[in-house]
Amino acid sequence: MNYRCKNSAKHEFFISTPKTENAIRDIPLSEDLLELFRIQKKYQNDLRIRQDIIIDGHKGFVFTTKLGMPLTNEAFRATLRRIIKQLNQWEKERAEKED
Repeated sequence: MNYRCKNSAKHEFFISTPKTENAIRDIPLSEDLLELFRIQKKYQNDLRIRQDIIIDGHKGFVFTTKLGMPLTNEAFRATLRRIIKQLNQWEKERAEKED
């Protein structure tokens, strides 16, 4: 899946083939990972996140925004930065308590 920025607030998603044949591969998923995906889908259902978004014939995306749109790489990066910042703050406070 790829996307183009239509403007600062909107993305246009599309699905295309990989650039090279070597980029086409099967990725095995363990049963544990499949179960984590199922848990994520249940979480989306519990939150009533839209599941009817269709992009080039594909739907049922596992990682989405609250509105059901697929996450962009910027969204992943922002989430990771937020998690790292929180963990660093937690570790700093813990280290200060332990002296």
